[in-house]
Amino acid sequence: MKAVIFVLLSLISLSGPAQEDDELLQELEDDRRKQVEAAVKLNQASEGVAAGVQSIPQQLKKLGFEKIDSKAMLNPEVVGLVQRMFKDSELQKKPEKEVRALILENVKNVSLGRFLMNNPRVMDCVVDIVRDQHAMSSLVGLFLRKDDFKIYAGIWVCLFILGWLFKKIIFGKDWSGGKRFLSSFLVNLCVTCISLSLFYRMFEAELSPTAKIILKHLSKS
Repeated sequence: MKAVIFVLLSLISLSGPAQEDDELLQELEDDRRKQVEAAVKLNQASEGVAAGVQSIPQQLKKLGFEKIDSKAMLNPEVVGLVQRMFKDSELQKKPEKEVRALILENVKNVSLGRFLMNNPRVMDCVVDIVRDQHAMSSLVGLFLRKDDFKIYAGIWVCLFILGWLFKKIIFGKDWSGGKRFLSSFLVNLCVTCISLSLFYRMFEAELSPTAKIILKHLSKS
């Protein structure tokens, strides 16, 4: 009987560490499996983003357009593609010097390129707008507001007519040339300020990210 008890105790003493080793191996295996699953998910997400970026030209062709031009930008789905392209743009991660060089390379043969080269502060502002995550994609959203543009155009025409009528009624025929010129300038300035303020209010959501960047640069001057 003592021998049986000894054997049982010996088996229990041996099975204890073996069971602990099995549990440790199981934990290590679970950790390894979780790491593999996480790596697979990360790889799938990366491939999904890359596929999304690469599929933009294909999606553009499916919509019936070979390239992004003024005609294509009248299509809401194309505008959505362009907005996504700007939001996922690698330019946001590039240094300012690389973005500046890239912009100048693309506009070097037009008057805009010469203007930016001669005005480095304007160039800095443009670089910040291009590198911003929301500025360009928000500006592109203006193409989705065609009906609002028509309303604004009608209001602008009304303001122009009101300004003309004001000068026609108020301005005296006996006014000197200098007085007439100054008064006309002030009326035109008022009409312009009102129309610009109205434009910003109507499209504030699309313009505000860019406006903030411009104001930031103006405050440095």
